[in-house]
Amino acid sequence: VVERHLLGPKCPMRAISLDHFGKLSDKELEVVASEDEADSLTRARLEREQFRYKKALEKWELLRVL
Repeated sequence: VVERHLLGPKCPMRAISLDHFGKLSDKELEVVASEDEADSLTRARLEREQFRYKKALEKWELLRVL
């Protein structure tokens, strides 16, 4: 039953075709697909934290071997 609603002819994925997105201008596509500034800043902060945690884990693994 679920498959019929998710993959059937009226499924949300078929509501907008690739052709529709292909016809959008760069500005329209940016509005549809871009993240807002708050999300962008949060993602950047989380990526920096992830990098620092990975470096700390690498150092911990080196110390643990000794």
